[in-house]
Amino acid sequence: EEAKGRDSGRVPTMAIVSAMGGMTDLLINVVDNALVDMDAAEEALEKAIERQLSTLKELAPPEITDPIEANIRRDGQDILNVVRSLRLIRTVPSVNIELVTGF
Repeated sequence: EEAKGRDSGRVPTMAIVSAMGGMTDLLINVVDNALVDMDAAEEALEKAIERQLSTLKELAPPEITDPIEANIRRDGQDILNVVRSLRLIRTVPSVNIELVTGF
């Protein structure tokens, strides 16, 4: 309604997005666990994924959330691949923390 009478009728929109509270800590926990216990890392990642999916499903119907859920689960597999490599080198370069927490 507000856009009526403006040039193209479109109103520029911008969204500023930040991680849900505690999500960065959950992902750092995945990295920390990977150095000592891969099973614990996988459990921590699953907890983070389930938290995201729970929130997602509260916001939209399955026809919208199903493809997003598939993307989140693929990202989870990518995160596991990254943290497995960290276990092999037994260290966590800061760039890897940024990579994992940026998913």
